[in-house]
Amino acid sequence: MSECDTLLPVTVEQVEELALKIKTKRTEKEEKAAILSACNKELDDLEQEAVRILKEMGKTSYKSEHGTLTKTVKWSVTLPKTEADRAEFFAYLKEKGLFEGMVSVPSPTLNSFYMQEWEASKDPSDPMAALDFRIPGISEPKSYEALSFRKK
Repeated sequence: MSECDTLLPVTVEQVEELALKIKTKRTEKEEKAAILSACNKELDDLEQEAVRILKEMGKTSYKSEHGTLTKTVKWSVTLPKTEADRAEFFAYLKEKGLFEGMVSVPSPTLNSFYMQEWEASKDPSDPMAALDFRIPGISEPKSYEALSFRKK
């Protein structure tokens, strides 16, 4: 007896109803994703404005009655763009014994990994040495200002 023989009879109407529910739910999901995307864009614009204002005020943070705005500096690297850069990066991961776990590295993971490696390379007796740190195949990190907001 096959698996199909053990299923209860289903009508065409039931399958059509199910297909309509799936279509409707997917449409709802797409509409909500568009709303969320627009909301994220508005929030990003507001945060950029807050960073700009904090800079104009000459402050790194501001305590308001709604929460604390803090300007932070973050660093970011990009995934290797060329085959040569990828090969260098993969060789580095293999050397570190991390290749299998990071062969398909999402950008946030790459940034976190880079920052950990960078911190580990810092020599307290030679603070300038950290400026020379590089992971083969990865471009130099670029800094950007971001906003941290903590609600009261």
